[in-house]
Amino acid sequence: MKTVCLAVDATNQNNKIFTSKRIWIYNFKKDDGNIGFSLLKKELYKKGIFIGTQDCFKDKIPDLCMHFTSFKKTQGKVNYFLLPEHELIVPENKKKYKNNFYDKVFCQYDKLIDNKKFFKLNYPFSIDPKIDKEFANRPLLSSMIASNKSCKVKSSKILYQKRYEIIQWFEQNQNKLFHLYGTDWNYPVKKNGFEGRIINFLYKKFNFSNSLKTYKGTTKNKSNILLKSKFTFCIENVEEDGYISDIIFDAFNNGCIPIYLGPLNIKNYIPEKSFINLRNFTNFKDLFIFLKNYSESQYNQAYFELKKKIKKINKDFSNESFVNVLLKNILNDLKKIEGSV
Repeated sequence: MKTVCLAVDATNQNNKIFTSKRIWIYNFKKDDGNIGFSLLKKELYKKGIFIGTQDCFKDKIPDLCMHFTSFKKTQGKVNYFLLPEHELIVPENKKKYKNNFYDKVFCQYDKLIDNKKFFKLNYPFSIDPKIDKEFANRPLLSSMIASNKSCKVKSSKILYQKRYEIIQWFEQNQNKLFHLYGTDWNYPVKKNGFEGRIINFLYKKFNFSNSLKTYKGTTKNKSNILLKSKFTFCIENVEEDGYISDIIFDAFNNGCIPIYLGPLNIKNYIPEKSFINLRNFTNFKDLFIFLKNYSESQYNQAYFELKKKIKKINKDFSNESFVNVLLKNILNDLKKIEGSV
């Protein structure tokens, strides 16, 4: 039997990454039950191929090894780097995917895709937009679910600062019409760069606090917040063509209108009329006036535009597309290994 190793962090070993109980980011479970990886395991099994995490391969070398998000010691006869986080967020990833260790790299970043070594692979999301007939009666105008984060490096492409600017404007102007959820907002806003990391450490060590009127703590269920919000701010970590995370899909799945900031080519993936592009506003006051005057007909039109393109969106981001891209490459590379023996 051919074997595939998925090398993961400690929390996902013992094949937990293939189960619905898999913990994803900040103790959230994936809303779709982690279908992407469990479906991949099922499809490989149908082909007579075993896949397991690295603890299943202590005494043997797998035919193919996929390193998920970061480098692991386990190696295969063929090696993949799977979905590396952006190099501005994890700087060491650039060195890893630029070297010759990996036979193939799978990522979102459009500028890298050559279909030779670098292949397009979006993280899988279950996309089922829910239009809310009671949208006008939702009690909360706007929300944001994000953590207080910093980066090792400084760059204008890092969008953390934009989150802070949004929070600050609502704090000073409309603190009752915006709710903030996430980790570490009880501390001062984190700073990027080496000096920033030292300052962030000192904030925690000496228990500096940040009293935000809009901060409502953490939540274990995003839907509880999104279902009562008319609008939710969806600010990606980094501005990079093709880099699209779950936040915009979470909004659609809960009947929200996303206020979005991310890749410049977002309209190649999501219809522009289905969300509010933050780049279209020169200041937050104009945005706020727009939100206050947003009509139910505009809401219905936004979801109509989204539904028109839902087949293409699902083609790009569905669990099935995620599995098909990996399955095609795995089968082809395993055949090459078999032919070379």
